[in-house]
Amino acid sequence: MSHKEIDCLMVIEQCDNRTICQSVAARQLGISPRHLRRLLKRYRTEGADGLVHRRRGQAANNAIADSVRQQALSLLVTHYNDFGPTPSARISDRAAQPAIFDRDAAPVDDCRRAVPKKRQ
Repeated sequence: MSHKEIDCLMVIEQCDNRTICQSVAARQLGISPRHLRRLLKRYRTEGADGLVHRRRGQAANNAIADSVRQQALSLLVTHYNDFGPTPSARISDRAAQPAIFDRDAAPVDDCRRAVPKKRQ
């Protein structure tokens, strides 16, 4: 458990023992009274483990696959080995693998300058 979750556990235990009321406990934790009631319900059914964040230890939903990351790094090493991290992220060899860099790269014209967006 993190320090924040341990602090939350102490406040919820006080609220469960009825030494402080729900509104005061919610104010101390910086959450709404309704969310505090949800946490209390989970604490009563699962104990302290119910307060631990459920996504801990899992990969992020927007994580880039390792195969794509390795492919991008190999392209950067072969074509842009003298570039730092910022130019490497912005400049790509579009003929080599455009699908890897299209998400992050800014639109570039023939002179390799960033093309400004048109105002509507």
